[in-house]
Amino acid sequence: MHHYSYIIFEEKKQRSQQFLVSLQFFQYHKIYSKTVFKSLFFLPLQQ
Repeated sequence: MHHYSYIIFEEKKQRSQQFLVSLQFFQYHKIYSKTVFKSLFFLPLQQ
């Protein structure tokens, strides 16, 4: 019984880690796309 709950706990832990990773990736992607957008938008203006 104890072993079973441990497996469930591990499963939840992995899920939350995956969630955190995808959250970080999302944040990074947001910043990255903002930067790319800015550079695409402002580069023609500077030339």
